[in-house]
Amino acid sequence: FFHFIQDYTIQPSTNTNKKKHTMMHTATAATTTNAQAQAQAQTHVNEQQQQQQHRHNDDVAVHNSSNDNLMQTSNHGRKSLADNSTIASWQSEDESTNSDEEGDNVALDINQSLNILETLDDLPDIVDLMVAYQEQPVVLEEACKRIQKLASDDSFLSGAAMVGLVQHVVEALDSYPDIENLQEKGCIALYYLSESGDDNKEGIIAANGILTIVNAMRSFVRNGTLQNWAVGALASVATNSVSNKMMIGVLNGIDVIVQAMQGHTERIELQVSGLKALWSLTVNSADNCARVASAGGIESIVCAMNTHRGYSEIAEYACGAIWSLVCSDDVSILKQLGRAGVAKAIIEAMNSQKDLIRLQEKGCATLAQLSTLTAETYAIVDNGGIEAIVQSMLLYPESFSVQEAACNTLKALAKISTKNRQMIVNAGGVDVMFAAFDTFQQIAQVHEETASLLMCSL
Repeated sequence: FFHFIQDYTIQPSTNTNKKKHTMMHTATAATTTNAQAQAQAQTHVNEQQQQQQHRHNDDVAVHNSSNDNLMQTSNHGRKSLADNSTIASWQSEDESTNSDEEGDNVALDINQSLNILETLDDLPDIVDLMVAYQEQPVVLEEACKRIQKLASDDSFLSGAAMVGLVQHVVEALDSYPDIENLQEKGCIALYYLSESGDDNKEGIIAANGILTIVNAMRSFVRNGTLQNWAVGALASVATNSVSNKMMIGVLNGIDVIVQAMQGHTERIELQVSGLKALWSLTVNSADNCARVASAGGIESIVCAMNTHRGYSEIAEYACGAIWSLVCSDDVSILKQLGRAGVAKAIIEAMNSQKDLIRLQEKGCATLAQLSTLTAETYAIVDNGGIEAIVQSMLLYPESFSVQEAACNTLKALAKISTKNRQMIVNAGGVDVMFAAFDTFQQIAQVHEETASLLMCSL
């Protein structure tokens, strides 16, 4: 499927005739007498008069002849101009015909390559075609679409980095940063490539693909499809790699993820991708937690939870991301979480997604951390946090994470006021705490004082 076109270049002709200019100046000095000078002058005058008379006679003789020839000369001149114009027109038509033929050949060649792409199942062949048509963005776009189609088999793309496919996809995006369709299809291709093995992820890193994705997101902020797949690619590359997480953070990947979530709040799939990415990027990374907070990521997380209540993936990934932020042990981040209304959002998610144990675990753990801030204890109580916690303990009695975090939260709330202790008792908190003591001895050792405090409220 290789097609080679020979370029014919016409060398401009050069004029080899050289103009020669010769200037000769002759000065003759002669001394004469006044009489001689006067005689010479008179003779010259006479000669001029005779020549003038002869010219007059000649003009009269040829006057009629000149009038007759004038029309013929004019017609001949017009005929010469017409001939030259015709020749120029023929030359222009020839050049136009050649240009049209070359354009038709290129279009035909591109169409043939696109047809070939529909049948290619071998990664090296796709690479070869991308190299051969690297100056044809429409072919590169179709190559990226072919990668997406082939991704139905997870193992098929596993060797893409080894044969150079990852590198050529990144190079295609870098070469045509202003072509939106190519950027979109390229980000989709990079997502599927990153999902098909760690080698491909490293290939994206090696080709500086993170910056390529970030640039695409910045260039086409209104393209929700591009933003969604680009965010997914960043989340995939970040998974289980501390160095990749840090690189995404350093290259402003977190900023563009948050901006994408803010710009497309109604797109559920983009919000899911964004929350998943923020969770992945913030796990065990205090630096990225700080970047999320400064970029407005906390507010974006809460906005997603409030906008799409009842959507399980959003609730689960949001709770995961919030828990990672809480684990940064940064008091300023914890206060920012409180101001953003995280307590209320977490409680609502726990009430609506009772069957998701990971959400219940992260929710209880987050409320436990927020309860260390006095201001947040009121938000927890006022938004039905006590009832949500007790309900979670009843649903998952065998989950140490749920039971431990729930007991920690109830302990913090019980110490605040008699009112809180009475609310815990009324919600059945004493019974679930003693049940947790029976199941997990280490919890009993820590919370005996809390249980005694609650017993006084019975």
